[in-house]
Parts: sequence; structure tokens; C-alpha cells
Amino acid sequence: MFVIKVIATATEQNKNFKGAVQTTYYGKQEKILSSEELPAKWLVEDFGFKTKGAACSAMRTLKEVHDWFEKYNTWTHEHSIVEIPN
Repeated sequence: MFVIKVIATATEQNKNFKGAVQTTYYGKQEKILSSEELPAKWLVEDFGFKTKGAACSAMRTLKEVHDWFEKYNTWTHEHSIVEIPN
């Protein structure tokens, strides 16, 4: 099973959250499965991606959303796919 890991970092221009770093794990339909730590196994089984290809496809859509924030120089985002062993 696979999930999408996003590390969001607030930039210097973000007056309210300057320097903040948040890690979020996403599953199908952009559902947030967990923040800061790996999601529970049952969440991954129910909402994770069965293939890396499916996770890659969903990650492209998620990147488009996050690119909107980056356009305003308030947050930067790093996206990756994490394999969760069964």
C-alpha cells in the first residue's frame, strides 16, 4: 500500500507561520490520513493506494493544489510517495 507524504514549510513571507514545518499523509480522494507521523495501518488499508502508479496520479493533482499556495510565496511543498508494508 502507498500514501502521499507532503512536507509543507512556511516561507519568510508568511507572517503568521514563518518557519513552521508540517508533514501530512494523504490517501485516496485527498483524504488526510495523519499529520506528523505515519497513519494507522487500518487507515492505509481503507484509504491508501494499492499501486504506486495510482499514488503518482493522485500526487499530480495534489501538487496542482499546492502550487496555488506557492504562487503567493507563503508555503513551499515537497511531495513524495511512501510505501507502507502490509
